[in-house]
Amino acid sequence: MSKERKEKVLQQKKNIQQTFWNDMGIKVDKIVQGQGTSNTGNVARRFFKNAEMSSKITGVDINLIKKLGDILIAISSGYEINFESFDQYCQETAKLYIELYNWYRMPPSMHKILLHGSIVIKHALVPIGLLSEEAQEAYPVISSKRKFLKTPTTELPASVKQLIITNDDEEREDSDISSDSE
Repeated sequence: MSKERKEKVLQQKKNIQQTFWNDMGIKVDKIVQGQGTSNTGNVARRFFKNAEMSSKITGVDINLIKKLGDILIAISSGYEINFESFDQYCQETAKLYIELYNWYRMPPSMHKILLHGSIVIKHALVPIGLLSEEAQEAYPVISSKRKFLKTPTTELPASVKQLIITNDDEEREDSDISSDSE
């Protein structure tokens, strides 16, 4: 990359960071002394919650932002994930990324989630959300016995509900089995 191109990219990054701060009050990709960067879970949640504004600021396709946000909500929800629906949703998201941004190599963490996440979820002993940092801080035996580590404080979007298995789904299956046996 030429020196002029590097300077242009750096200036564009600074403009994006400043716009996020001005419009959303979040510091994105800033160095935090002794802690790494400002890219925290709270920053990510606000980024994905405000997909339209995040798309406008970054120029990243809004549908891609929404799909990635749904995936992150599902895997961190603490609910059991419907791995078939999750796999299909992730495959669609990966295809969208490739269609739109084939010129930019997919980050390894995104590749792992989109292309291999459903396999990990299928073979996990506990819901993937229970493997979060929050759950790791709890006593492991208690965490493994609990059905849900936490319940969302906000209603899950319909696009996320299709990716998880809730109590409602289990109760519906139980009633289907009961009515079949009658």
